[in-house]
Amino acid sequence: MESIRELRRRCQGVHENDWTFRPVRIFSIYLTWLLIPTGISANAVSITNVLVGLAAAGGFAIWGVTPYAVACALMLLNALLDGVDGEIARYRGNSSLTGLYLDRLNSVVFYPSVLIALGYSLGQRYEADLLPVLGAVAAWGFVGLRLIKANVDVSVLDALRRPHEARRDSQTSSGATEAPNVGEVLRRGGGVTAIPKIAIDFLLVRHLGFVGPVFIAAVAELVLAPTDAVASPLAWLLALYAILVVLAAPAGVLLIVRGRAVDATFEALRRD
Repeated sequence: MESIRELRRRCQGVHENDWTFRPVRIFSIYLTWLLIPTGISANAVSITNVLVGLAAAGGFAIWGVTPYAVACALMLLNALLDGVDGEIARYRGNSSLTGLYLDRLNSVVFYPSVLIALGYSLGQRYEADLLPVLGAVAAWGFVGLRLIKANVDVSVLDALRRPHEARRDSQTSSGATEAPNVGEVLRRGGGVTAIPKIAIDFLLVRHLGFVGPVFIAAVAELVLAPTDAVASPLAWLLALYAILVVLAAPAGVLLIVRGRAVDATFEALRRD
C-alpha cells in the first residue's frame, strides 16, 4: 500500500492547482487510504455519500443539540466522501461518466435538502413562517444555478444528435469558435456587475461556499442559543443564500448567453 504522499500525487494531482478543493483534500486522502484495501468501488462511495447527505438533512430538520450535532458531523463526512470517490476512481484507473453523474447527483440532492430542512426546523423553533420560505428559495437557487450550467451540456448533446441543424445555427453565430467554455464564462463575469458575479463565485464553490458557512452558523446557533429569529445565525445565513441565488441565477444565464458558451462547447467537441 502506498504512503499518503504517494497517494496524494496519484489521486489528487488533477486538483493540485484548485484552491477550492484543498480544505477537503487535506483530510480526504486519509479516508481514501483506509477504504482502498476494502475493495469498495468509487460509485459505491458516491451512492453512500448521497445517503449521508440526506441523513444530514434529516438531522437538520429536527431542532435540538443532538440532531444538529449529528447533522454537522454527517455534513463534514459528506464533504470528505465527495473527494474520496474521485480519489478511489483515479487510484484504480476506472473513472467513468457514471461516476461523474453520481458525484454531481450529491450536489443536486444534498445542498437543497439541507436548506429546506434548516428552514423547516428554524421556522418551527422560532414560529417564523418566513424561514421555510427562505430555505425553499435558497434550495431552488442552488439547484437552479447548477441546472443553468448543466443545460449548456444538455444543449450541446442535443446539437450533436442533430448535426445539420447545429451546424446551421453555429454558422450564424459569429466568432463562436473563439468563445470560452461555460466555466470560463462564469468565472470571467464580463458584462455583469460585481455583486452578482461574487454571488455566482460563492455559490459554485461547494465546500467553502456551503459546508463551511453552514457548519459555522450551526455551531454558533447551538452555542449562542438565540431566543428569536433575529438573533439566529442560521436564519441570517438562509436569508443571505436566498438573496445570493436571486442575484446569481439570472446573472449566470446572462453570462452564458453573452459569452456564447453553448456555441463554444459545441465547436470544441465537434473539432475533437
